[in-house]
Amino acid sequence: MPEILSERFLLRRLVPEDATERYLSWLKEENVLKHIFTAKQTNSINDLKRYIKSRSEKSDSVFLGIFERNTGIHIGNIKYEPIDIKKKYAIVGILIGEIDYRSKGVTPEVLKASAEWIKANKGITQIILGVAKDNEAAIRSYKKTGFRVDETPYITYNDDLNIKMIWDL
Repeated sequence: MPEILSERFLLRRLVPEDATERYLSWLKEENVLKHIFTAKQTNSINDLKRYIKSRSEKSDSVFLGIFERNTGIHIGNIKYEPIDIKKKYAIVGILIGEIDYRSKGVTPEVLKASAEWIKANKGITQIILGVAKDNEAAIRSYKKTGFRVDETPYITYNDDLNIKMIWDL
């Protein structure tokens, strides 16, 4: 599994030992509960450990923690799942859990670094995500990275609350 360095961050595979009360607290924030389905199902450190372990056992998943390079503080996660090597796409989700790191350019930096790795090591040429229409800060950040709003058959929800975004690498 990768260790990816960006200017400010180290991305590495999450392990069950990364399940902490602080990490669990991110999943209890109202905005996270609203947008991340698995947050509703994660109520304890043991739930969190099981979830991390289950992602590491999947061949179509890369689940990385985002750690501040200078301090080692775990500030969030990025997950590519599913990764479809034949169709050359991956669906990404990102959570910046530490409030002090939000709106600080973390998302574009981490996406660019991990996208380089996933393209070089998995042959992925398209990254896809879904985002709530009202999450304007996230949409701006994704557009800054290179995403565009577009339709895709790989995300199946059809509602008026979310949009689909695609980044061709």
